[in-house]
Amino acid sequence: MKILISKEQAFVIQQLLVELSKRKDVKEFDVLYNPLLPKEFMVRYKTFFVTEDGGISIEIKYVCVNRQGVQSDCQELFGDGFYNVLRDYTVIKLNNPSIEVI
Repeated sequence: MKILISKEQAFVIQQLLVELSKRKDVKEFDVLYNPLLPKEFMVRYKTFFVTEDGGISIEIKYVCVNRQGVQSDCQELFGDGFYNVLRDYTVIKLNNPSIEVI
């Protein structure tokens, strides 16, 4: 299976991953791909923070990047169907040999 990614998407995703790697509150991030929605790549990241009562809380955020390199909040983009769409996304590595930059 060939995964097509635009130059704009690749650039924006790379910039986003560099930004996230510099943040102290972000410990995990992934790039996700859905073959049913091949024009939207998703970046998922987890932020960790200490709550007022001393507990640790985790927040998971999703950023979608379209072929033009425009970022959007995935939960807003897909609305009520977000979790149905999310289940078809899989983690990919940007150095995967099946990825072709268009």
